[in-house]
Amino acid sequence: MSRYPKLAIGIITYNRHEEFNRVLTSILDKVVYPVEQIRVIICDDGSPDDYVSSFSNRENFRVKHNKRLGMGGNWNSMMAAAHAESDFILCCQDDWEFTEPIDLRVGVRFLQDNPEYGMVRYHKVSGHVGLPMVTKSWDTRKHFKSFIDGRHEYAPYEMTYLELLPPFDNSNTFSPYSGGVHLRHRRFTRCYGKYAEGKKFSYSEMDYFTRVNKALREDLNRAQRIAIFPRYIKSRFSDIGESYRDTKVELETLK
Repeated sequence: MSRYPKLAIGIITYNRHEEFNRVLTSILDKVVYPVEQIRVIICDDGSPDDYVSSFSNRENFRVKHNKRLGMGGNWNSMMAAAHAESDFILCCQDDWEFTEPIDLRVGVRFLQDNPEYGMVRYHKVSGHVGLPMVTKSWDTRKHFKSFIDGRHEYAPYEMTYLELLPPFDNSNTFSPYSGGVHLRHRRFTRCYGKYAEGKKFSYSEMDYFTRVNKALREDLNRAQRIAIFPRYIKSRFSDIGESYRDTKVELETLK
C-alpha cells in the first residue's frame, strides 16, 4: 500500500489541441508523485475538435465532455469529478506548460499536517508586491528523513514556507488565491465554494479571489489559508497560449 493518498490532476481545456498535448506531457514528466496514486481528470468545454476522447481508454484517466459551460462551469465540473477521486487536486489549465519538477509529495504532506491550510500555490507571486507574506516553519522529520531519491529540493526536518495574506489596505488588486497551478484540499473547496458560472473568465476569477480575501480578513482562524514554498515564488511554468479570457468565452456564446 502506498504511503501517499490518491492525487487527482485536474485539467480544463477548450479548443487548444496542441497546447493541451504539450501541457499534459509536461505534467506527466515533471510531477513528482507515486504514479500509481495519480488520477488524471480532463474536462473539455465543448471543443469543435474532439482531441480529448483518445485519453478515455488510458489507465487512471477520466474524460468529461461539457457543452459550452464557459470557464467557470468547466472548472466546477472538473473540481466535482476530481474530488470524486481524491481529497487532493492539482488544478491546471491547458496553457501552463511545466518547465521544472514540482514535488507534490511535499505539498500533500503539508496539507495533511496543517489542516488550517487548504491550498499550496505553485503559480508565481513575484509580481504580487501587494501581498503580505509571513515566514513560518514546518517540521518534516516524520515524513522525509529517509528520502534520498535525488529529486527532492526541500531541506530536511525544518522547511520554511510563506503564508500568503490579502493586502492590508483592503483592496482586491491582489489575492493569495490564484487560478494558476495549485494544489488544494477538499476543505478549501468547501470553504470557498464554486466559481461563478455563465460569466466571463475575468469575472469568475475576480469574484473568487475577492471571496477568499474577504474570508481571510474577517476570520483568519476559520478561513482556509494559503501557503507557498519559497522555491516556487518564481515561475516554473511557461505560458504557451492565450488566456481563457481571450478565447471568446463571452456570455452571449454560452447561451
